[in-house]
Amino acid sequence: HLDQNRPRHPAKSHSRQQPFKQQTECNTTLARHDALTGLANRRGFTEFLHPAMARARRNNRLLAVAMLDLDDFKPVNDQYGHATGDLLLQEVAARLSQALRQSDHLARLGGDEFVLVWDNLQNRDQIPPILTKIEKTLAEPYFLGGLPGIHVGISAGLTFYLHTENDQSDADLLLRQADHALYQAKQHKARRNQFWSLFAEAQNNEHIRIQTLLHEGQMVLQYQPVLDLRQERIVGVEALARLNNKAEAISPGDFLPYLEPEDQWRLTELVLNQIAGDWQAWKEAGIDLWISLNILPGSLISSVTLERLQNLLDGCAIPPQSLILEILESEELRSLESSAESIRSLQKQGYRIGLDDVGAGYASLLYLKELPVDEIKIDQAFVRNLGENPNDLHFLRAILDIGISQNVEIIVEGVENQSILNVLRLMQAPMLQGYAVARPMWASELPAWLSSNTQAMNANHEIKFDLLQLYAEVIDYQKTITNLLTSNPDWFLQLSPWSSCHCPIQQRLKQLNAMDLSDLEKAHRDYHAILEALVPTLESGSVVDIYPLQRQGEAVLQQITLAMRLQPRN
Repeated sequence: HLDQNRPRHPAKSHSRQQPFKQQTECNTTLARHDALTGLANRRGFTEFLHPAMARARRNNRLLAVAMLDLDDFKPVNDQYGHATGDLLLQEVAARLSQALRQSDHLARLGGDEFVLVWDNLQNRDQIPPILTKIEKTLAEPYFLGGLPGIHVGISAGLTFYLHTENDQSDADLLLRQADHALYQAKQHKARRNQFWSLFAEAQNNEHIRIQTLLHEGQMVLQYQPVLDLRQERIVGVEALARLNNKAEAISPGDFLPYLEPEDQWRLTELVLNQIAGDWQAWKEAGIDLWISLNILPGSLISSVTLERLQNLLDGCAIPPQSLILEILESEELRSLESSAESIRSLQKQGYRIGLDDVGAGYASLLYLKELPVDEIKIDQAFVRNLGENPNDLHFLRAILDIGISQNVEIIVEGVENQSILNVLRLMQAPMLQGYAVARPMWASELPAWLSSNTQAMNANHEIKFDLLQLYAEVIDYQKTITNLLTSNPDWFLQLSPWSSCHCPIQQRLKQLNAMDLSDLEKAHRDYHAILEALVPTLESGSVVDIYPLQRQGEAVLQQITLAMRLQPRN
């Protein structure tokens, strides 16, 4: 007998709600969790942190965020291999979980970086004993795969969400503060008394240093090209602000947390002044590109702040059509009606408005629906770790589809290697940005870089097929099969897709014959066997149960993920 809880579909029905709901729920769970450790990933962590901050405000309690990483992880990978490194990360995750209270929250952001959240705190003094317990737990040797005991050190950065009138922190800012405190802890590792650093302790000196650099005009810009895959050419650049500190260029993640609102306006003015000169120089050299830059979300919430932004834009000698003003999700955007009105006012003058880091926050898709933006940038968190979490391709595809349905331009950020670039080309992503396209560069370097890369951009692309692309193709293939079964079974019967001999995935597996993919090939054959078993039911016009097919489809994807984890890393 068929399980009563499984979805059934009349052979000639157009209803697809139930199977897609189950598939979506499964994909949602996968996309919120790290495939290696089972912990929440960056997306799952962010979705937890927002309501946790709201609870802290509502209950008038403290909330603490700590970012933790291993001091000696790379030597473990180099000496024992990545498989042992993975085992170490799994054991660290397990020990951290045991050291925390049930109400605490733990996530892995990627690599050897973990983040911890404690909410419902009455005072700060509750945290040091927990950190001491974590230190002792992680200091014990790790016996992995018969190897002698491995010892690793740890560093952590801690910040508190005070939710006072002067504390305007949001989730992203808390992460940046914890990350900065972690950086300080690692910088002073040789002479520190504890493995963790508190953000507030280092904040005052750093705040003075950052403000001094800004007011001395020590702001410099680098530009990162954006590749349009439809035209196979560079169409624009993003302006990336840095503070010039002689020996190093300080990136926004390290200086933005220290800027007061007035400092942020000063930064916007400096950026606009410099890009005006750079754009003019490029134009005289025959280079026609648009430039995108971030603007303050708060500049859109009232007529006063909009007027101030307008005055800065009026002083920038660049045609509005060549500027894209990108806004980040923030609490200040919550006034959707006034923000939408400000956006339309700017669009009437020819400016294009972009929504940055879409998918990073819980409300960004709401903004995409309610704000009349021209462009969206898909957050790099969905892209950078595709090699470790290929199930993020489900959500990447969903956001691409939403963006296309909203008739907005789409840029995918964080395209760091050729494999990811190839899979995004396969998925027909419109525009890409990341190291696989180009690293950020100085304005003076751009003309020569464009000249040397034009030929490569226009050349025929020989794409080396890999497991990540296979994962993307299997997603599309299984989606097509499910659509045929649930909405057009007659066409399904005419196409006869149950034969693995003519299956495009089977042909792709042959391209990867240098790898041992026997378990994957078996899982795929089993998928076709289940598919073929549905044919008599379809031909009789009876109800079909596609639940076993969906489950086997997930097994195929899991085998691809396993094969990706086992292959040697560069």
